[in-house]
Amino acid sequence: MRTKIFIRCWSDLKITVIIGSPIVHPPAAEPIIAPGDNITEFYILGPNGTASDYPTNLTVGEDGKEIIGIENHEYTNVTYQLEVWLSGEHIGGNSIELKHNETGESPFTFRVVTVIPK
Repeated sequence: MRTKIFIRCWSDLKITVIIGSPIVHPPAAEPIIAPGDNITEFYILGPNGTASDYPTNLTVGEDGKEIIGIENHEYTNVTYQLEVWLSGEHIGGNSIELKHNETGESPFTFRVVTVIPK
């Protein structure tokens, strides 16, 4: 089963992850996970590699940078398809295959090319 997860960040930046499992663990949640549960962890870090300093106020032509992380705890290899959208426009993405208990982090840079109304 494939599940499409839309995660809204900042104002209009939307990140979509298509995964092979219907469960996603947001970093702010503290789920009750039993040993043997199949989960995928998804998180976004600021450019310094911590959960802070996210780009929130960019001018047209300025780059925003963050790190997108995925941790596979599905007990099998999973290929994740990452899509990033800004104001309804696809601005990037990639595919990453992870083995069980493997973590992948992808630096992601995006550029604001038009004024986004609030």
